[in-house]
Amino acid sequence: MTHDQWLRQIRREAYSKFLEAADKMQPLLLVEVTGGVIIGDELRDAGTWSTARQVLDEFISAKATLLLEAPVEVREAAYRLHEPIADLFGRIMGLAPSEVSAEAIGRYNDYIAALSDVRELCRKSLQGRGGPGF
Repeated sequence: MTHDQWLRQIRREAYSKFLEAADKMQPLLLVEVTGGVIIGDELRDAGTWSTARQVLDEFISAKATLLLEAPVEVREAAYRLHEPIADLFGRIMGLAPSEVSAEAIGRYNDYIAALSDVRELCRKSLQGRGGPGF
């Protein structure tokens, strides 16, 4: 195995874990945007609050690995994806108002757009297309 093949495999694993973790965030964030009650009250009452926290922890861990292995363009896209997740998860955790609002919907749309960007940049990186570092 050449160094390039090895690096591609390492990046592929890092990208896969990161994208999987980001995808797991979507149902939590969508419920927050569309009502908040299910996430806020029922999550606490059902004893599954720790599950939501685990999903966030998985995302943060996968992001840390991605930041070590990815070229700069992918790292920057990962940071852009983290911003709306952090904002919306703050609402879930009760650190910000939990209500349906244009701002929450906008942040969710930011999450969807950033996830799409990261996914495309990961694909380009693995295919050897893109800017410097790919």
